Amino acid sequence: MRKTLYNVLILGFGNPMDALVLMYDRQDAGGKMYPLGGIYTVIKTKAPINCHKYGDQYCLLGPLAYKSAPMEVEAIKPDTPEMRDSLQSMKDRGVKYLYRCWLIEGGPKVLLFDTGSMMSCLDKWKNNLWNLAGIPAPPNNSKTNDTIVFGYLVSCFLGEFASRKTSKAIIGHFHKWLAGLAIPLCRKRQINITTIFTTHTTLLGCYLCAGSVDFYNNIQYFDVNHKAGKRGIYHRYCVKWASTHCANEFPRRPAVRTALSAK
Repeated sequence: MRKTLYNVLILGFGNPMDALVLMYDRQDAGGKMYPLGGIYTVIKTKAPINCHKYGDQYCLLGPLAYKSAPMEVEAIKPDTPEMRDSLQSMKDRGVKYLYRCWLIEGGPKVLLFDTGSMMSCLDKWKNNLWNLAGIPAPPNNSKTNDTIVFGYLVSCFLGEFASRKTSKAIIGHFHKWLAGLAIPLCRKRQINITTIFTTHTTLLGCYLCAGSVDFYNNIQYFDVNHKAGKRGIYHRYCVKWASTHCANEFPRRPAVRTALSAK
């Protein structure tokens, strides 16, 4: 696969449009997690640019929120055999989803997965996640449970799509740990996509800085596993660590804030 050029602020690859399929993966797509949050705003404001640049090759993935989705999206039909057959395969597995047009400027396509439809697989996927990547999952944590189910659904879909879309490069861009779990899953399963992981802060770094720690002068001395466990965020730290190290590209500004603490 040819080397791609990445613009840190938004998707911008050097490949021609006809050799590219973009899958932009974020828990905020469709407005479930943080409909008024920063990443939701970033996606919403950058979508017109991406739609103009990449056209029908651009697609957003996210979790489905039944309360907000009817007001934000409208029905469309899959426009390619690969998308149609991939969605049918997911449906055959019992996955519920909406494939729609997001009613914002540019009208990007969105694929929203109902994580609740596959919660019956949660325990199996938790066990698989531990055996596959050594990532633990605390009990009775709804955000983590949604993240795990969403990650597996995304990786399953990308596996289906990549097996059919063999003539074009597929690029998946994942934002933050809530969406990043699919990256190590795709890597372990050797799914033929290029992955990008963008983190806007380092999770443990935020906790340490909030505690008035001399972060930059002591970064190389931290026992990160111990400190993450002490703060009850070890599972989130592990997801972010795995996403960072398994992604093909890991862009961030400023580099010193994230790249050093991710080592």
